[in-house]
Amino acid sequence: HYVLIVTLIGTVIFLSAYLVAIFGARFRFIDFIRAAIPAQAVAISTQSSLASLPTMVEGAKQLGVGARTTDIVLPIAVAIFRATSPAMNIAVALYVAHIMGVDLGPQEIAIGVVVAAITTLGSVSLPGSISFIVSIAPICLAMGVPIEPLGLLIAIETFPDIMRTLGNVTMDIAVTGTVVRAEGDVASREKA
Repeated sequence: HYVLIVTLIGTVIFLSAYLVAIFGARFRFIDFIRAAIPAQAVAISTQSSLASLPTMVEGAKQLGVGARTTDIVLPIAVAIFRATSPAMNIAVALYVAHIMGVDLGPQEIAIGVVVAAITTLGSVSLPGSISFIVSIAPICLAMGVPIEPLGLLIAIETFPDIMRTLGNVTMDIAVTGTVVRAEGDVASREKA
């Protein structure tokens, strides 16, 4: 049930990337799917947003995003914007609190949300098995949740981590298109 719960949270964010692409970037749905699939394949196989960056750049360019924008926005997005991490990391902390019988009030949860947002900015774009405990332990500690179960949960983190990366990569492409649209850089979005 841990895998299902955390993966479901990531799936919601992954699906919301399509909404961002359609309504924020105004990409055609089928075009976005075609452009995102190669990056998503790399994300699934490597569990690394950083490894997916070259295919994300190519996908964004297929969508008509200019090289100048793509070469700046996407690397920044990969470095600091992890759309799935705060929600999924909070889900892990709440799961641990539940199984350990720790009652959390609104204040503890609010503190956890703030810490999750901050720690996301400092985490690396590598597979979650490398950064799982380092990313989630500060959230648990801030909320008063024991960190010992994290050592066990890392063993089954593969599927949630695949969804983390898949959601992040898809959202990065969608957000890049949205940034281009918001800046009025329409010329760079025209296909050659």
